[in-house]
Amino acid sequence: MKKSIFIATFLLTSLSCFPQSKKELLAEIAAFEQQFISNKKFDTSRTNLFEAIIAVGSQRHSIKRESEKRGFVDFYYENDLSRYTLSVEIISEEQPFQIILSINAENRSIDFTTNSYTAWQKNYNINQRFTQNFKLQVYEKLFGPIAYPDDLLSKIELLNSKQKKDKNRIIKGIDF
Repeated sequence: MKKSIFIATFLLTSLSCFPQSKKELLAEIAAFEQQFISNKKFDTSRTNLFEAIIAVGSQRHSIKRESEKRGFVDFYYENDLSRYTLSVEIISEEQPFQIILSINAENRSIDFTTNSYTAWQKNYNINQRFTQNFKLQVYEKLFGPIAYPDDLLSKIELLNSKQKKDKNRIIKGIDF
C-alpha cells in the first residue's frame, strides 16, 4: 500500500514538473484572449472607435456601407469560391461602447462535370476565433497591445528555453 502511494505521488509530481506542450500553451493563450475580449467595453470616443473599426476592417475587406452617426459598418469580401459580409455595430449611446459582429458567409464549389460553379450556399460554420481576433485588433489599435499575465509569460519563456528550433517556439506576433 505504501509502495503504491509513493509511486502515485512520484508520478504526479514528475508530471507537473514538465513544461506544457506548444499546443496546450496556445490553447491557454486563446482562452485568456477570449476571456479578455468577449464582453470588452471600449472607453474611448465613438469617433475614435469608429475609425479603429474602419482601419482594422479595411485591411482585408472593402467597405460596403457605413454610418458613423448610426454606428455601423458593413465590410464585404468575395472571391471565386466564397463571399461574406462582416457587419460591425457599435452599441450603447454613451461611453463605454461595445461592438457586436455578425458574419454572413456563402460558399460554392466547382462542378467538374459541367465545368461551372455550383449555386451559392450559406455557411453556418463560422469560426468564432475570427470575431475574437477582429475585436482584439480594434482594442490594440486603440489602447496598444494587451498585457498578458506574468504566469502565462513565464510558461511561454520556459517552453521557449527548452526548444532548440524556432518552429517549436511560441513567438509573439506570429503565434499569438
